[in-house]
Amino acid sequence: MTKRYFSIFLAFIMIFSLFFQPVLNDVYANKTDAVSLVSLKKDFVITDDANQILGTISKDTEIFVKKTENGNYVFDWLGKEMELPQDQFELSESQLNYYNVNGENSSIVDFKSFKERVKVSDPKSNKTIAYIEPGQNIPFIEENENKLKVIIGNREGIITLKKTDQATDANTELPVQEKDVNNKESVPDSNDVNTENDFKNSEEINKQTEGTNNRENQQTSLTQNIKEKQLNNEILSFTKNIKYFKALEDLAVYVKRNGKLVKVGTLEKGQTYPRIRDYGNWHEIQFGKYKGYVHKNGTAAVLSPSIKNINKSYKISSYLLKITKNAQVYDNSSGKLVKFGEIYKGNEYPVVADYGKWWRIDYLGRIGYIQKSQGELLFAANIKYFQVIQDQTPVYIKGKDKLVKVGALVKGQAYPRIRDYGNWHEIRFGKYKGYVHKNGTAAVLSPSIKNINKSYKNSSYLLKITKNAQVYDNSSGKLVKFGEIYKGNEYPVVADYGKWWRIDYLGRIGYIQKSQGELLFTANIKYFQVTRDNTPIYIKGKDKLVKVGMLEKGQTYPRIRDYGNWHEIQFGSKKGYIHKLSTVPAIKFGQKKVGQSKTNIGTFVALKNAVIYDNSGKKLVPFATISKNIEYPIEAPYGNWVKIHIANRVGYVHKSDVKVSFKKQAKPGNLVNPNQVYTYEEMVRDISELEKAYPNLISKRIIGQSVDGRNIYAVKLGKGKTEIMINGSHHAREYITTNLLMEMIDVYAYAYSKNLRVDGYPVRSILNNASIWFVPMVNPDGVTLVQKGHRSAKNPAYVLKLNGGSTNFAAWKANIRGVDLNRQYPADWYRIAGNTGRPSPQNYKGPRPLNEPEAKAMVNFTLSRNFKTAVSYHSSGEIIYWHFNTPKQHEVRDRKIASMIASKTGYRLVPPRNNPSGGGFTDWFISTQKKPAFTPEVAPYVGNRPVPISYFPSIWKKNQAIGIMLADEAYKNRNTR
Repeated sequence: MTKRYFSIFLAFIMIFSLFFQPVLNDVYANKTDAVSLVSLKKDFVITDDANQILGTISKDTEIFVKKTENGNYVFDWLGKEMELPQDQFELSESQLNYYNVNGENSSIVDFKSFKERVKVSDPKSNKTIAYIEPGQNIPFIEENENKLKVIIGNREGIITLKKTDQATDANTELPVQEKDVNNKESVPDSNDVNTENDFKNSEEINKQTEGTNNRENQQTSLTQNIKEKQLNNEILSFTKNIKYFKALEDLAVYVKRNGKLVKVGTLEKGQTYPRIRDYGNWHEIQFGKYKGYVHKNGTAAVLSPSIKNINKSYKISSYLLKITKNAQVYDNSSGKLVKFGEIYKGNEYPVVADYGKWWRIDYLGRIGYIQKSQGELLFAANIKYFQVIQDQTPVYIKGKDKLVKVGALVKGQAYPRIRDYGNWHEIRFGKYKGYVHKNGTAAVLSPSIKNINKSYKNSSYLLKITKNAQVYDNSSGKLVKFGEIYKGNEYPVVADYGKWWRIDYLGRIGYIQKSQGELLFTANIKYFQVTRDNTPIYIKGKDKLVKVGMLEKGQTYPRIRDYGNWHEIQFGSKKGYIHKLSTVPAIKFGQKKVGQSKTNIGTFVALKNAVIYDNSGKKLVPFATISKNIEYPIEAPYGNWVKIHIANRVGYVHKSDVKVSFKKQAKPGNLVNPNQVYTYEEMVRDISELEKAYPNLISKRIIGQSVDGRNIYAVKLGKGKTEIMINGSHHAREYITTNLLMEMIDVYAYAYSKNLRVDGYPVRSILNNASIWFVPMVNPDGVTLVQKGHRSAKNPAYVLKLNGGSTNFAAWKANIRGVDLNRQYPADWYRIAGNTGRPSPQNYKGPRPLNEPEAKAMVNFTLSRNFKTAVSYHSSGEIIYWHFNTPKQHEVRDRKIASMIASKTGYRLVPPRNNPSGGGFTDWFISTQKKPAFTPEVAPYVGNRPVPISYFPSIWKKNQAIGIMLADEAYKNRNTR
């Protein structure tokens, strides 16, 4: 029985460990500033900003790391923080003492430096944990005759001190022994049949010379031998420890090909080179992507030469050159070109980088440069660009059974390609795959193309090319032709650009004149422009179309939809129709006022052909006519004019041209229509209308501006001195809260004017004693971005990038800069959980509190008033946040008010938490103003998207009395807070 229980227990432990470790790793990965013990997966080399090696920490060494705010990991190296990539380590479960090296609690006694490289060992296992290069100040915590206790990565290590330790002069070049002329070996030739024996003999030599001594003993022995040989004026012989050799004469470089040595280049007399290893009578070196060989005859061993152009950081790319003539390799590290090698014609050699008129390469471990005229880049699958070297190079697309020529490219211009396609480049030609033959082109590694398309997307609008269209680049400030599209092709538009169409041409932004391509009417075209005078408007009669008005030549109009040969438009309460023959498609709509009529307070009958005017500019502009005797609905009187909507544009007709009939009474409290996607523009217009309708009750104030320059409005409702504040739309996708607040203003104002009650509360009495300040839309840029897309932003490319390239912004919460405004307030800001660390659609708290103008405006406005209560409406969850580190003396008061809201709405109160994540507006209000504040979430959770407008009736029913109820409560308890 005991064994059975023990087996079950053991199995449980094993299963638990499998699940616990990932959890532990997740916790570790998400900590910020937490110190954790990790184990290195491999040796890690530490370098300074100049790429000089400072030291090495050995594989499996355990050190302490911490995660920074930007998500990186750092460790301490001799008192300095060094970054450690996350893929270099794993979490350790060992127990080590942590030693602080900075601040008042530092464990450091003093610092010591050495003239030579020193080894650091583990105090228990004596295993090597690190090497420290000479000349650095090493912090230590204890010193005795032969040991120094030091700190590496906030853990303890031991340096063993030796009295005889001396630094070796690293730049000493050792003398060369005279060669025995009789024994001199000949340089191998590619036709020398004995060359293979040299390689076989060298392999035997390598086997015989491989020792079992460890690296430290070899280094000590080598240093002692060097010193002795220098004192005796002897040479340093080539051993496998020697890493460099010097050419005493011009030397040949060989590679193995098909079992033979082939001469591929030369080394320059007097130059020094690194080698991979000793190879018998040869040096094995790196020659491009191959192992190369240089015979030891004519070379001298060098211990540690001064080579400025040693390759310490550049990686060899997979791009290859074909050497077209013997290529001279130059070193430019001294400020002038110094030849140090040559690559023979016909070889292929890898590129490090494009360098203007030169190719940067790695030549035997040194950075060198060869002229582009001596080597051409080979086309390979990884080459992303090509340059045209023959003018009028044709572009083809695939037809039904053959390639069809659709355009041409310009000599000297470079283009991106989708992929390598045999003898062709596959490119993007509008909405098709295109093909350009490689003849007449050259590979380009990293061309300077200023007009590469990084952010624009092809629209669904199509041009019909009416004549051969020249495509221009204007990124330099002048027009430069870089392509052509042949007549008869259809090509997608990126954007309307005045007298030009902006397009994507082979991945580059180009412009073609509008006279060379006309826009086609497709179902997605939203606007049309009238091209003929007095273009008629028709509506459907019983059995025929009836003319009811006219549109003006040159004017642009929205349409409801494409209707075959017609445009369907809005004509009062009916559908109107315009024939396409008198119109052309339009992408842009230049008028400021557009939308559908929300109210109908009466009608007029035209006494004659009544002209409709647009007054959005500085002067009245006629844009439509309503025919004589046609009846049309009125939206509002406007002095000597009446306001209407026609073809979804706001217009005005003079009263003298029409006979007006008003309804006896417009629907009360209906200035605001909350049952729609409620825009910033709707809100601004409604605030003005409400202020005009109730001039003694409602006033507005601009309390600040958004990042993109939109005004942030505060609306005061009431006449009393006791004030509360209610705000909405901190988060972009939660704009339904603006609908709620604007409807509250509308309904409460109407109830005040008629002395009515709302849910039993006497509105006029309460608003004579108290006032409610509403901030209906804290984040106007974000709301507009969610509703209208990236083109509503001043920097559309930036928001597209933050949104991962997607044009769907439904999940966006942040402001236009990618900062979550409800994480911007100085309330435990530094402890906010889940921060993304960089601008993003949600959860980024910003670089500092109140960095964003919207949050700063809210704080400044709040501090300028004496609000007794604050409410910040959010959209999802049907819960109420009411507590943020609230003092005990205020808990009863705040819970009582929260319960009042809960009883009206049915929302659940969120219990207080010991360590809440702060940064919200109500968090800041509670902690600084010491007054009650509440965050109701008004709808069931719907995911990362706006709450559907269909939810609004239910939201209104639950929340209609909250504002007036809280105003009444604040007035009754005004003297207690």
